[in-house]
Amino acid sequence: MNTPAPWESPTLEGRKHPLSSGDEFAKAGSGEAAARTEAARLEALARYEILDTDPEPEFDDLTQMAVAMCDAPCAILAFVDAHRVWFKSTVGLSSSQVPREGSGCCETLRRGPVVSRDTEGDPRFASDELVHRDPPFRFFAAVPVLSTEGHAVGLLGVLDYSSRDLSPLEERVLTFLAKGVGAHLERRLRGRPGPPDGVQVVSQFAPVVEPEMLTSRRLSSVVASVSAVVTSGKRLRLTLNRGAELLRASLRAVAVRIWTRESPESRFELTGRAEVTLDNSTAWASGSRMRSLVDIIAQGRVPRVTNDFQNDPLIPEAERVWGLPAGVVSFAGLPLVAGGKLVGVLAVYGRSPLEPFAQEVLEAIARELGEGILRVRGRERAMHACLSSRRFSHETV
Repeated sequence: MNTPAPWESPTLEGRKHPLSSGDEFAKAGSGEAAARTEAARLEALARYEILDTDPEPEFDDLTQMAVAMCDAPCAILAFVDAHRVWFKSTVGLSSSQVPREGSGCCETLRRGPVVSRDTEGDPRFASDELVHRDPPFRFFAAVPVLSTEGHAVGLLGVLDYSSRDLSPLEERVLTFLAKGVGAHLERRLRGRPGPPDGVQVVSQFAPVVEPEMLTSRRLSSVVASVSAVVTSGKRLRLTLNRGAELLRASLRAVAVRIWTRESPESRFELTGRAEVTLDNSTAWASGSRMRSLVDIIAQGRVPRVTNDFQNDPLIPEAERVWGLPAGVVSFAGLPLVAGGKLVGVLAVYGRSPLEPFAQEVLEAIARELGEGILRVRGRERAMHACLSSRRFSHETV
C-alpha cells in the first residue's frame, strides 16, 4: 500500500469514483488512447450545451450546499473544454474561468476524486491560477461530474484558505452533489426541469450534522475569508473592494458597500463596493441620498436589518427604485467600530431574507472590517511617511 504524499488525503485521493460506470479514469493515460478519451469527453460536454450559459438556481443550490456541508468558504462547479476551466456556479469566488493549462483541477478529469490538503507544497497546483490568488487557497477537494457514458465533463469542488482534510461525511456529500449535477444536466438536456437529484439525496445527511454546527462553520469560514483579505491589505480602497466582492459572492448578495471616514468631523465616503451589474444608473445617483441612512446607522452605532426592503420607511426612495429590478429583499447596515471609534458603515443588499445566522456572520465581519480599516490606514501612513522621507533625503543630497 502506497503512503500518500503530505499534500494528499488518505480518505479520498486515488479512489475510483463511485459513480463511474467503468474504466474512464484508467483510460486517461497518454498516446492514442488518451486522445480518443479526450475527444469523447469533449463530445459529451458539447452535447450538454452548458458552456457560457447564464447562472441557473438549480446549479447554484448545489454549490451552496457544498459550502455549507463541507465547511468551506468557496465552492466551484466547473466544466472543462479543450482550453479552459469554466465556472458555471461559484460561492466565494468572482472569477468566471481559468486556463486549463497548469490547472490542478484537471487532475480530477484524469484520475477521479482529488484532495490536496496543502496546495502550497503540492506540485499539481504549482502554476494553478485558481489556487494562487490573493489570499491563496491552501485546500482543494473535488469530484468529477460524469456524463451518462461515464465521461468526466466537469468537477464539483470546495476550497479553503487553510490546510485541512475532508471528512468521510463531507466526502459522501460532495460525491452525491456531483451526482445531482450530472442528473440535472440530463434533465436539462431533455427539457424536463426539476430539483437536482443530489438535493434530495443530501437531505438524508442533514440530520447527521447539528444545525448549530453548520451555523458556526459557516460563520467561521466567511469571517476567516474576509479577515484574510483585510489582514494582508496595503491600500484601503483596493482592500475594501476585494473584501466587498468576497462578501457579496459568499452571501450571494446583490450589492455590498463599505463607507468610511477619516474622523468624526469628516463625511462618509464610499470606499469599497461590489454589485451585480444592472441595466440602470440609479445606484450611483442614490449615493448622496444613501448618506442619510449611513448617518443614522453611524449615530446610533446599532445595526439596521430589514427583510422588507421595499416597504421599510428608513430606506430612501431612490434606493428602493434601484433595488426593485434587482430583486432586493433584505438590507443590513452595520457600524464599523475599532478602538472605540466609528470608522465606517457596512451595507449589504440581499435577494433573500437574512436569517439570524447570517446576521451573526455580518456582525463578526463588521468587527473584522473595523479593525482592518485601522490597520490598512496605518500601513498607508507608514508608506507615505517612508516615501516623503526618501524624497526629502534625495532633495537634500
